[in-house]
Amino acid sequence: MNHRGGDSIFGRYLTLAGANFLAAVFGFFVAALLARQFGPTGFGIISLAATLVSYAMVISNCGTSLYAVRAVAVGQNSLEQMIPAVISIRLLLSIVVLAGLVASAYYVPKLYESRHLILLFGITLFSNAILLLWVPQAVHKTHAVAASNVMLQFLYLGLLYLLLLFNSELYMAPIALIAAEVMVAVGLMLSIRRYVSGVKALSGPGAMLAILRESAPIGLTQFVRTIALASDLVILGLMSTYSDVGIYSAAYKLFLFMMSLAGAYFVILLPRIAEISTSNRLIATELRQSFLRVLPIVAGAVIVVWLIADLLINLLFGVAYAGAADVLRILSLAIIANIVARHYRQVLLAKKMPTTDLKLSGISAVVHLLAKVLLIPFLGIVGAALGTLIGEISLMIGQRIAVMRDIKP
Repeated sequence: MNHRGGDSIFGRYLTLAGANFLAAVFGFFVAALLARQFGPTGFGIISLAATLVSYAMVISNCGTSLYAVRAVAVGQNSLEQMIPAVISIRLLLSIVVLAGLVASAYYVPKLYESRHLILLFGITLFSNAILLLWVPQAVHKTHAVAASNVMLQFLYLGLLYLLLLFNSELYMAPIALIAAEVMVAVGLMLSIRRYVSGVKALSGPGAMLAILRESAPIGLTQFVRTIALASDLVILGLMSTYSDVGIYSAAYKLFLFMMSLAGAYFVILLPRIAEISTSNRLIATELRQSFLRVLPIVAGAVIVVWLIADLLINLLFGVAYAGAADVLRILSLAIIANIVARHYRQVLLAKKMPTTDLKLSGISAVVHLLAKVLLIPFLGIVGAALGTLIGEISLMIGQRIAVMRDIKP
């Protein structure tokens, strides 16, 4: 069944991008609150712990959310079948991944100081597993995705502010996030009941293993991409000081904000390309039209960032984070390459080419890591940003070559 309705892709993007912008504003306030409350060192500790858990999150997801969106969009499985399967897989994987994460925190000397914070952030593996944002995405219910994203960040900010009034410990950050995710997950489940008549468990463990076999390449690619993009913070944490991590994180938060606006667009674009995946001509047309819609806006945003980077950092995080301005300028250039590459990745996902996607992401991750390891000792946080730019350009080139080779007449 086609769930698109009469909304244009750009109209649905504006809805979701507007909501993502509002959610990102709340996210900024969260980051600014933490940065000002704990200073660069404390903010660096929190950022490093959250980044490590983001790696664990991708492993516990194992590509199941994107796989489910594609499977529902093309009619391979129903929502009633995919919901219990995805939740079960993610909860089981979360148990295993959390055990590995805690072990790493206790046995890696550089992480031992923040082991309790890592453990608390690790609990979000379970709250995120029941946060079914992929369900409305699969059936083009843009408003539900938008509202959930906004509410999550709003609740996180509100709960964090209240908790810090009573206790100014670093642990308040993960506790507030867990509570916010659980609240939004419950609300989303109640909303989903309006268009999901019930759940129909797939036929035993074999069916879930079949899903894992198909989703695992997607998940591995996401993990490789997460390592590539978030490796800045981890490498800085291992090679430099927590203060450097905190300063870099200020620019990185703004980088993620700009990425989130683009991410809203790709939430809509993936199901759209999946539905036309059998026609190379339609895919080529869709890509061309999408580039014309998106790239002029992105280029304009990058120019603005270059002009006001110092002002943004000072207003949001304070003078202690002034060194993040040049980092932000470099990271903004990486966004252009990232957005072009993400267009091509939607095609690889829609055409069921996970092996190619994984190979290209792996090459890019190696470029990311090598560039950062080589540049950080000489250029510090600026070197980390340059490593990201180099890595994203390598991915953009590789994915363009792969897609154009596949869809050429």
